[in-house]
Amino acid sequence: MDKYLFVEFKHGNVDPEPILNSGANKLMVTSYTEDPDPHLLQKAKAAGLKIGLCAGAYQGECAADPQSLLQLKEKVTHLVSLSPDEIWIDHLRFHGRWETEVKQLVDSHLPCQFCENIDRKKIVASYFTEVKKLVPDTIKLGFFAAPFTTQEFPDYPQILGLDYQKIKDSVDMISPMLYHRAINKPPIYISAYVQYLHDLGYQHIVPIIQVKDMPDNLPDEYSVEELEQAYQEAIKPPSAGVAIFTWDHALEKGKTETVVELLSE
Repeated sequence: MDKYLFVEFKHGNVDPEPILNSGANKLMVTSYTEDPDPHLLQKAKAAGLKIGLCAGAYQGECAADPQSLLQLKEKVTHLVSLSPDEIWIDHLRFHGRWETEVKQLVDSHLPCQFCENIDRKKIVASYFTEVKKLVPDTIKLGFFAAPFTTQEFPDYPQILGLDYQKIKDSVDMISPMLYHRAINKPPIYISAYVQYLHDLGYQHIVPIIQVKDMPDNLPDEYSVEELEQAYQEAIKPPSAGVAIFTWDHALEKGKTETVVELLSE
């Protein structure tokens, strides 16, 4: 079973020893703005942990802007040069935020000169195809997925440009961002959503679950008991494992012992 620990370096470099002894067999390591701490990567590889490097797709306002595709290709090419075991792409879609109390997208990208009257789903799917060409077979490619269903939110695929049927043949893995409290769902939604993706044809599904209430300005009312429930839902078949988001959050909220206990099961 894949047991990932996500490391953000929110407060600078981290002590590698607790991470190596966390029970995780894989790391998701952020590489959004700069390369991760090479000391941690070296130690993790020496300890037999697989390394997945994570990065945002682009920094512009519109995914359809040709500059966004250039940024994406440059980022992926750089990640490949670092020789990780896996590459995880975040935000390869149009802007829009769903982690809200209301059941609708907010801050979604309005039509502009680059995307007016285009099929956003086709654009994003073509980007995934381009990324796959840049990644050698020795490196697995995954992406972080918005946890919506077309039945509940039929307009989301076009707004975000995410058609999971069109994308699945271009990736090896999918990690739905099942921060269930942020989307006002019970823990059981985690396993239900994994089954939803499996029914769409995805084989390697690794749900990523929260450690604390997010965003950071919220008081953390997420109990250890509910975190344990979320973990158990995440690892139910047909899941390939679980990813914990994040080690940094666990340190902040005094939940490292719980995270280690779960990953060491």
